[in-house]
Amino acid sequence: MLDQLREQMLVQEEERLASLALRNRILTVGLVVWGVLLLGWLIYSFVRGLLRLRAAALAGDDVISFVCSRCGKEFTLPVAYLAKHPFQATKSTVMGVPGVEGTVSLSRRLRCPACGRHSWCRQEMGKTVRLGAAFWRQWIRETLPRFLIVELGILAAGGIFVTVVRTMFG
Repeated sequence: MLDQLREQMLVQEEERLASLALRNRILTVGLVVWGVLLLGWLIYSFVRGLLRLRAAALAGDDVISFVCSRCGKEFTLPVAYLAKHPFQATKSTVMGVPGVEGTVSLSRRLRCPACGRHSWCRQEMGKTVRLGAAFWRQWIRETLPRFLIVELGILAAGGIFVTVVRTMFG
């Protein structure tokens, strides 16, 4: 009788362990899918946001002032030109204490219309900062709310999935 009870308990324990192993496999697959969805949405939103920022820069008629380092003449370039040529050589001067640093000057390697030579042309930072802030404000207004809503939806779906699986295999 005691041996029979012991065998019954061992069978029940084996069934419970098999059930827990199945639950853990399901949770692992679910968490991997959940993580891929979260990361995929993050990457998609980031790339889409950058493309929208570039489209806004191309559509705008804003200009940025530059000063040629060789001849000292000032000239302007449209922001659309800079957006079309993002891989120009640049050099910047950053100042401030660590953690609270800011770009003081930014120079780009451009052809000066006055002297016709390639040189480092210093960019007017005030206008650059204002334009960048305007683009980011537009992105925050248009893209961020939808990004957060979908992100929260994915998080909630993952939480519900984990809760349901744990309840089923309780």
